[in-house]
Amino acid sequence: MKFVSNNKKTHNAVDSWSSSKKAITATYFFWSQGATLQQTQRGVLQTVLYQVLSKMPELINLFDVDPCGGIRQWTEQRLLQVFEAILMDSEISPSLCLFVDGLDENIENPTEVL
Repeated sequence: MKFVSNNKKTHNAVDSWSSSKKAITATYFFWSQGATLQQTQRGVLQTVLYQVLSKMPELINLFDVDPCGGIRQWTEQRLLQVFEAILMDSEISPSLCLFVDGLDENIENPTEVL
């Protein structure tokens, strides 16, 4: 999976597929030997959102508003809301290609990963 997701041919194909939108390739690898977070949907969402926001930092201010002014832990529900908002907004939505490996190491329901 790492070879395919890092391969230049893959990136060229994703760029062609994305048409006029910004193309982002994100990866996630479930890991049963890792921390619990590395085996959950929340872990997937945090990692993929981090990768998307790292490549499109202009989106950070749209979604990371904390009325208390401090650092907070986002709930899985909030992560899903942000993820959905980014993907559903036709003006800002990137073309997102996800490579997810190790679904059998997901300790939650694998059919509900995203």
